[in-house]
Amino acid sequence: MPRSTLRSKKSADFQLKELRSDAEGRLEQGTAPQNNSWSLGTDALTLLYQLAANPDTASDALKLLHELQVHQVELDLQQGQLKSVEDEAAWALSRYQAFYEFAPVAYFALSLDGLIIEANRAGERLLGFNRDDLRDQPILSYLAPASQAEVISLFDRLRAGATDSSCQVKSAPGTSGPDTLRLTACVPPHQAIVLMTVTGPG
Repeated sequence: MPRSTLRSKKSADFQLKELRSDAEGRLEQGTAPQNNSWSLGTDALTLLYQLAANPDTASDALKLLHELQVHQVELDLQQGQLKSVEDEAAWALSRYQAFYEFAPVAYFALSLDGLIIEANRAGERLLGFNRDDLRDQPILSYLAPASQAEVISLFDRLRAGATDSSCQVKSAPGTSGPDTLRLTACVPPHQAIVLMTVTGPG
């Protein structure tokens, strides 16, 4: 077994032991999460009744009930942990969406062949078009014809494996941004997408 797999298994086993210890401790202290939806099925209740009614197996009934209670508390604790992780992930996503949307720099997401997928508000203002109008349009449409060869070369470099690339271009007539623009682009690992910032020449 590879060492990384063995470490992962040991970590998972340790977490399960910690979870069980926490569940048992909460049951003993009376601080287990309240889950009003917990109920035993008819078969389980019948089995518990039969075991409890027989003096020889009454202790087994108590052990089984204890195991069921511990297992339920474990599930409740796991559900709470998952909810906490989901809330944290949702908060982080919201924060980064705000960073992207309200950034003072024009951000664009493009396909590898140069079509605009998404733009933030600064990107809309820079090009002077609504993002819905920008979507699926080639970025070359908003640049001067004399600069398009330079942008095509930039995308060629990215498709060839360059992690990032940049160039200076002229904007097309009719756009609301500066006449000279600096394009800086990269391809995130394992993604077929280009992330680009567009700024003034400085």
